[in-house]
Amino acid sequence: MASGLFNLHRTVGGTMGVALTATLMDYREDVHLLILSQRQALYPLGTEVATNAIRGVLIQDGDSGGRSLRRPPESCARS
Repeated sequence: MASGLFNLHRTVGGTMGVALTATLMDYREDVHLLILSQRQALYPLGTEVATNAIRGVLIQDGDSGGRSLRRPPESCARS
């Protein structure tokens, strides 16, 4: 008789623990999704600032229009 009651309590406790854990995980998922979506909205601003800074450095060095990315003239090519 006592082992049956112990088994019943163990089963009910395990079931409630799983249900509570699933509920908390579902709630925390919503919280983390909100935090990540707020942080993701800030990335374009940082990218724009970094792109403008790199563009400014390249313009100061004399690269207007991406000339450093093009292939070198044929006279500079190796034989």
